[in-house]
Amino acid sequence: MESRFVVVILFIFSTLLSCNKQPDKKELPVINLNSISAINDSITLSLDDLGWKEKLIPLETNDSCLLADISVICESINNYWIVSNGEVLKFDKEGRYDRRIGKVGQGPEEYGSAYKIQLDKKAEEVYVMDYFGRKMVVYDFNGKFIRTFRLPEKEFMANFSLYGNTLFYHGIENSLIPTLLAEDIKTRKMETICSPDREMEVGEIMLGNSFMSEVNDEIYLYHYFNDTIYKITPEKKLEAAGFINMKNLMFVYDEIILVGDKTAKMKQGGPRVLVDNFVNTDNFFFVFYRLCDEMAAGANSSPHLAVYDKISKKEYTNVALLHSAEPALSIRNTSKLFSADGKRIISYIQADALAETDLVPGIKEDDNPILVIYYKE
Repeated sequence: MESRFVVVILFIFSTLLSCNKQPDKKELPVINLNSISAINDSITLSLDDLGWKEKLIPLETNDSCLLADISVICESINNYWIVSNGEVLKFDKEGRYDRRIGKVGQGPEEYGSAYKIQLDKKAEEVYVMDYFGRKMVVYDFNGKFIRTFRLPEKEFMANFSLYGNTLFYHGIENSLIPTLLAEDIKTRKMETICSPDREMEVGEIMLGNSFMSEVNDEIYLYHYFNDTIYKITPEKKLEAAGFINMKNLMFVYDEIILVGDKTAKMKQGGPRVLVDNFVNTDNFFFVFYRLCDEMAAGANSSPHLAVYDKISKKEYTNVALLHSAEPALSIRNTSKLFSADGKRIISYIQADALAETDLVPGIKEDDNPILVIYYKE
């Protein structure tokens, strides 16, 4: 059976995996990305009509904190934590620069490049993943080194999340079920929550990304090549919480396995959907995805945004969320969103986008980016 026809098998497998009774699919949110005509039918919605408001936080600009592109934004009670150009920088809630966290280097108390970070807000510690150095470095909120330890050996474990006393490791893996590891940060005991159903082949393009989020103290996981949005129970079981339905628009493994002449083992059978980001909040799912004509350098790839409103139970396959007063504050298919606490989302825009407006007095085109905090009252 071709891997594109895996929905039924997946559901059976995930049920066995979770050891829990799965909710009926009809009772859960479903985002349908299985129709080219629906994807091509774009609509616009107003952020105001959806009840979203925004707050702008211009980040201080000086020689000590010049930011390149921002790859990670985290938030604590009093601060924003930014990863830019492989470094971790701390700003207060007004955008004033505080300090750099740790040092870039090869020493035991340093990191080669900050790939991802997570905050332990209770202990006031910052976990910095040095992916290429294969280690985790932990600092307190003032940047003092606390400890370091090795990452799991599997190189594709390129992401992690911290909830309570548990570190969850997940990454990029072409399989129905991803590897998901849980490590107790106090005892360092590691356990495997789930394992992949297949091994990736030599020359295989890694597309199976995983996305994890926390909403109302509940943990959610979405993994490409799987149609299910999972909730991780306190017992560390996987329970279905929603679905992203791609059917025959999901990549088939043979379409992304390159053979000797660097061509795919099997010619791509039409456009495919590839998920770039999944953001979960109290009331919405945001899915940033691309429609790819083929998986090759220079091939056509069009970005899209799908939104599911959990309250009204409406889905929007291809939507732009427009700001009524300033287009630069709209949420579009190329926006970078970061989940804050389930109730808010954080994005950023370059200073030149607002330099000629009066929204941020005194801002200049070459200033640091401006954080945009979207929230619902």
